[in-house]
Amino acid sequence: MSTSILGAQTYLHVRETTRRQAIDRISAKTELVAARFNRSYSDIARDLHTVAETQPVVGLGRALKNGGIDLSGGNTIELWRERLESIFAAIMRGHREYSQFSLIMANDEGMELVRVNRSDRFGIRHVSLNKLQQKGNEAYFRKGLSAPLGIVTFSEASHNPELGKVMKDKTPMIRAMLPVADTDGEVFALLVINIDYEQLMKIAFTNLAPENSVIALNSAGDYMVHRPFSKPDDLKLVLRNETNLPPPPIVKKVLSLSVRTGILEMDGVTAYFRRDASEQEYHGTNMGFILEVDSDELYAEAIDIRDHVIFMCVMTTAFFAFLSSIAASRFMDPLNRLARLVATSQIGELIPRLPLDREDEVGALARALEHRSRALYASQERARTIVENVMDGLLLLRKDGTIESFNPACERIFGYAEKDVLDRRIDMLLPEGACKGPSCLFETALKNTSDNTTDALAEMEVRTRSGTLLPVEVGLQELDFHGVKKFGAVIRDISERREIERLRAEFIATVSHELRTPLTSIRGSLVLLDRMLSTNEPEKVKRMVEMALKNTGRLILLVNDILDFEKLQANKTTFNIDAIDATTAIGKAVDLNQSYAQDRQVTLRAYTPPTPLLMACDEERLQQVMANLLSNAAKYSHENGTVEIRASRNDGSVRIEIIDHGSGIPADFQDKIFDPFSQANNETSRRKGGTGLGLNITKRLAEGMDGKIGFTSTEGKGSTFWVEFPEVEARPEKAPLPFLPHQLRGLHLEDDRDFSEVLQVGLENDIRLINETTLEGAREQLRKQDFDIVIIDIALREGNGLDLIQNIPNPDKTLIVVVSALDAPIESPYVDLAIVKSRQPSGGILTDILDLVKRRAAVPASEPLKLANGA
Repeated sequence: MSTSILGAQTYLHVRETTRRQAIDRISAKTELVAARFNRSYSDIARDLHTVAETQPVVGLGRALKNGGIDLSGGNTIELWRERLESIFAAIMRGHREYSQFSLIMANDEGMELVRVNRSDRFGIRHVSLNKLQQKGNEAYFRKGLSAPLGIVTFSEASHNPELGKVMKDKTPMIRAMLPVADTDGEVFALLVINIDYEQLMKIAFTNLAPENSVIALNSAGDYMVHRPFSKPDDLKLVLRNETNLPPPPIVKKVLSLSVRTGILEMDGVTAYFRRDASEQEYHGTNMGFILEVDSDELYAEAIDIRDHVIFMCVMTTAFFAFLSSIAASRFMDPLNRLARLVATSQIGELIPRLPLDREDEVGALARALEHRSRALYASQERARTIVENVMDGLLLLRKDGTIESFNPACERIFGYAEKDVLDRRIDMLLPEGACKGPSCLFETALKNTSDNTTDALAEMEVRTRSGTLLPVEVGLQELDFHGVKKFGAVIRDISERREIERLRAEFIATVSHELRTPLTSIRGSLVLLDRMLSTNEPEKVKRMVEMALKNTGRLILLVNDILDFEKLQANKTTFNIDAIDATTAIGKAVDLNQSYAQDRQVTLRAYTPPTPLLMACDEERLQQVMANLLSNAAKYSHENGTVEIRASRNDGSVRIEIIDHGSGIPADFQDKIFDPFSQANNETSRRKGGTGLGLNITKRLAEGMDGKIGFTSTEGKGSTFWVEFPEVEARPEKAPLPFLPHQLRGLHLEDDRDFSEVLQVGLENDIRLINETTLEGAREQLRKQDFDIVIIDIALREGNGLDLIQNIPNPDKTLIVVVSALDAPIESPYVDLAIVKSRQPSGGILTDILDLVKRRAAVPASEPLKLANGA
């Protein structure tokens, strides 16, 4: 009797416990289904966010904001479209449920920028420009744009994917949308993925393969039923608003309830439902799930226990001790064997030897070990694959300088196999006499970094197996492996970069010599021709000469801008800082740029203080800065306008202002005025032309001389540009060198005969100039006679013209002038004047040489230079 009562009580207790456990299991299964579907939406959202962060989308935003050109790299909208089409196609190949991927402008009535379609006939195809559509009237477009920035929104499912047209196969579609912003945080476009809703749900169910009947439904009442052992083709999505079929009773019941989760029992079926998954981070998903279990199955375990409980109660006492010993033995032995297996096997050997087929706790433990081992093995394989396939060499060094790791990229760089270098010292890879050991190497590289970190980056040479020296870039990092200090090195072969730099330097030198010298000769010839033309010459001839002069000047300006920009970019520009009088500099700048201003019918007017204002700067570079600012002011002034140049003190500095009353600078362009290759996008700028480099070069030159530059401008009223340099005290001038009372004799070392002839003709009234094209010829002339002035070109075909200075008998008493196409610093103390060909305006070279002679000969500027033959 007591056994029967115990059995009944046990049955009721087990029934209730079993019911609760079963409910917990089906609840957990339902949550698992929900989590799987949520991952599907997460994957879609991740694809959208990944695309939104790509360079083509960012570049499109900049290009749309800047009139079709990405100012950061010069890329056009067409280029960014092509790259984005490739990205869309690549993503769609990995997701068969994606039927369309597009980028739609937020304005322009929702015009598509890019669209990629999938079709059964053609596969994945890019849509041409003439077939792109406007989506401004689509409900999903408005919904996507109204979403918060960075939040993915999903539309409701429907059969009309585009422009209200239902697809022939009536494929149910949803759209995933993400608004994207430009660099200013303004939404400029909407990323949209058209998704085959039925295919998406099929994939989720197929990957999950639930063993119970599961119904997935959304807040609109659309649902899909998955039965045990269902095949993908058996799964059908039913859209509630597009079918006359009534939904299953359980679906109808769940949709009528206001609670989020619960248990329903209907017609011998127990169901757990979970609806309105509002905690998901994606707007518009709202998926719900119903998991059904047969009620008899739910309580089957309790019924079986009821039938056997009395028998088990009787048998348990009799056999308790025996069963306990057997159970302990059977449980501990497999555990001991499993422990020994784990301790003695590598990961690759362990996985196939685990007892995965056991259904007991040992089998569960073995399956858990398999899962963890596979994850660890996969992680190791990924790391190994990355290390073996990375383009840069990866080295791991021990503290004593021996090599612990040497990847295949290192093998390609150094020519050694891994087995040849492991456990050997790093010295074998370094040149003779180089710093030895990783610590020393690390400290040497660390000196080249600007911050006090454990990372260092340096360029150095290494020794390959063949003994050749190879330039590399080495990134070093100090590593801590559980208290053990090691060094990691990333090695990159930069021999190609060095070769490019060498070719670039050769190109700049070639451009300097092969363009500047001929252009200077052409311009000098034209200037002389213009001066020799009489008033009786036909007007047409004069116009042709003027036109040739103007276009030669434009070519010279272009060459100078390109060369200056390249030198400034490479930080190879040198500055000879001296005390320069602002009044004198302004007067010279006005004289040199007067003809340019007159050509544009503009007057240059200087206002300078009566006392000298000395400032620290490079006189030649200052004239280049003034020329750029004055030419810009004249270019954008109105006809018959005036450009004012003023100098004043300003808090320990000397400020020079160039003021025009012309068209001014547009407000939206003022923050880009000093950017390279930038010009205002208005009619005036397009009409005036230019390289867009002048103001960028001017700013770099001013700042390179420790100066400042700035401007103020009002559109339609004019602009004021100013430069400031530190004020300095006056220095005593050198005493002039007296000249003997005879006609000046000059030697010109120049291998370009055209330029030499132009200079000879230009100076013939003041200096009798003899030309030599070789160093040996010039030395022979110096041995024959004395010269008052020697003019030298540096870049000769046979060597450096500066070598001639050591052959001049009295270099300190002889005027030495360097006239060369190379814009390089002259370190000789005997050089009195250095002129860069084509840097000066028309006649500037002649003027500078004659001014130097007058100053050094103590001859008044108003008197002729010739000291004999009519002095």
